[in-house]
Amino acid sequence: MHVALVLGDAVEQVMGKGLLRRRCKERDCVRARWLAFWVARRRGNSLSAIGRHFGYDHATVWHAVASMQ
Repeated sequence: MHVALVLGDAVEQVMGKGLLRRRCKERDCVRARWLAFWVARRRGNSLSAIGRHFGYDHATVWHAVASMQ
């Protein structure tokens, strides 16, 4: 995955466990998921498309991206 290439093993481990698609509320999971949303948005994906991919609403994606900036 692209995020793993940017950030290395830590994110790859989180992604490998499927934590970006689960409703994990631990700080590390949330930050990794928000970062994945942010990277996907920077690559030109719509909020709706990102939300569909990860199983979240577009408003959740918007909040995450806004929080990362």
